Amino acid sequence: MSRNSKKGIQGKATLRESIDYKLEQFIAKGPRSIFLSLTAIFIALFLLSVFVRAIILLLDGSSFQEIWDGHLLWNPFLQMTDPGNMAVDSKESGWLRVSTVLAGMAGIVILSSVIAFMTTTVDEIIRHIRKGTSKVLVRNHTLILGWNEQVVEILKELIIANESKQKAHVVILGNTENEIMTDFLNTHLRDRKTTQIITAPGDSNNVSDLQRVGVHHASSIIVISEYQASADTKEKIKSDDRAIKTLMAIQSCISKNEFTPSIIVEGFTQDRLNLMKLINPEVVPVNSWELMGKILLQTSLTSGLEIVIKELLSFDGSEIYFLSLKDEENKEFIGKSLYDSHHYLKNGIPIGIYNESSKPRILINPENDPYLTINDELIVLASDDSDLEYREPEGERVKMYYCDIPEHDNKKKKMSTLFLGWHDIAESYVNEVEEYDANAHIDIAYSDISEIQNFIIFDKFKDSGKLNFIETDPSDSRSLIELKPYSYDNVIILSQDIKQTNTEKIDSDTIVISLLLKEIGSNVDTTKTQVVTQLLNSDNETILQQTNINDFVVSNRLINMYLTQLSENEKSGRLFDELFSEEGSEIYLKPSTYYFDKFPVDISFHHLMDQVNQRNEICIGYRYAKYINEPDSNYGVVINPVDKNVHLTIEPEDYIIVVAEDDT
Repeated sequence: MSRNSKKGIQGKATLRESIDYKLEQFIAKGPRSIFLSLTAIFIALFLLSVFVRAIILLLDGSSFQEIWDGHLLWNPFLQMTDPGNMAVDSKESGWLRVSTVLAGMAGIVILSSVIAFMTTTVDEIIRHIRKGTSKVLVRNHTLILGWNEQVVEILKELIIANESKQKAHVVILGNTENEIMTDFLNTHLRDRKTTQIITAPGDSNNVSDLQRVGVHHASSIIVISEYQASADTKEKIKSDDRAIKTLMAIQSCISKNEFTPSIIVEGFTQDRLNLMKLINPEVVPVNSWELMGKILLQTSLTSGLEIVIKELLSFDGSEIYFLSLKDEENKEFIGKSLYDSHHYLKNGIPIGIYNESSKPRILINPENDPYLTINDELIVLASDDSDLEYREPEGERVKMYYCDIPEHDNKKKKMSTLFLGWHDIAESYVNEVEEYDANAHIDIAYSDISEIQNFIIFDKFKDSGKLNFIETDPSDSRSLIELKPYSYDNVIILSQDIKQTNTEKIDSDTIVISLLLKEIGSNVDTTKTQVVTQLLNSDNETILQQTNINDFVVSNRLINMYLTQLSENEKSGRLFDELFSEEGSEIYLKPSTYYFDKFPVDISFHHLMDQVNQRNEICIGYRYAKYINEPDSNYGVVINPVDKNVHLTIEPEDYIIVVAEDDT
């Protein structure tokens, strides 16, 4: 390097460079420095204008007293702040009028700059406010970590759940611009009733962002996955890894809390979900697609069960409550049997017992009708928590049997299922179907069998003959007719291309196959077959239901409803695990002929419960066959009727909704 160049680098800065640097640093301090700069320039130009005006007037022969009495300061100020005042000097000398024009022009420039500055500053303040970066000052709120369009479904359920509260708060921390989240919610969720929804941009893995949204003051936390339903396995694993990091960040924030909020984490891979339990044993991990597979299996066993499940998972209608008998107002239930306790409820149906000290902790429809103890929590199906009040029944309440239980064929028939396409939820279905029906047979129709034969679960059935692959294109009407879909008990329509990641394309293919099935069904008997369709975008569920061709639609809506239930009471997760597993009791819709031998039957719901209890089952509702295709009548399903003394008319084609050990 030359000596001159070295000197140029290490030498002192020029005056201009120094001024530019200092001015840049001063302006960089923010709006305050800009405002001060504009004020200083205005004052300097004002003083310059006064000075020039005074000189011109002195040269014109005016005395200093005359100049001062002639508004030396006032006129230039008015001319700079309002150029219209330049007319005051219209009769003065030429040079004075020139100074007046210059003062007015300087005022225009400065005031325009001030107005522009104020407009920009106000816009920045509004933009900053809309960014949602301020600290959230609410407590006992529900905190949702993560953002996708399915958040709306969770919020809808939370709004219904919070209707009984005077004021409730839900805070969403999403890795998305706040304006995008706010505008989306304003478009899709206008009626929020008593729930205030607060959105905040940020990273759920960042401790500072979690503290900003009050994670340590939240009553419950829902960590939702950030992958689309159509994402591939690698993306879902990345999402699970991110959820683990989020859980660790939450732990660092709440480790000193006296109260630990309920934490529900949505995941995909079981090994990652197990790691979450290691971080916090109290966390409730949810394997979404495994859950959907279990629901899919149970609904294929009992037609109409999907309507019951949706009502139980929703906060609209009857839902599950846990009634602690340690509470003073509930101690009157102690000593009563589980079944008889419904006589002492205003309007509810007890279905089980929860006890932290017992194994298993949850007993659904337990044998021998146990008596309640102080350590029990009564699991009740009720429409509102006000229905859980203890009350003495009017008059003596004794069991009354309408008739003896008729005999019927208890032999299970072989269940046949046709999968049109493939998705992860089918894996859980195939894994568990044998536990419900050892003779079950499954056919899988897919356009390229080699793409799905690598699944580990298929090894289990390789030589059993219970699993059969059919390489065909279900979206082709001729191929679909050759499959004879209505000869099966269940037809389940899934994704037609496991490599496809476009959610709308997948749902479009599914809807087309549903329409083809409807066309085929117009010429054959469809009463034997239950059609179930999977949609990845729950918004498309309404579109498909308009065609009136499906018994059940599986979408993300059910997962979101389940997550919301857990956020309100994490014990619900254990309850639904019991109801959705083969062990213990489940919910079934059984023919009324299982309970009565002569029809029509005129009976109150109280006595219907007694009649069903002869089979050691708990009746929670009924389904009228005459309304089976009427959405306005909830497809004939009635859960936990309000007045249990009103008489019903049961026909042989109707169904009784029960909690029972099996479907026989």
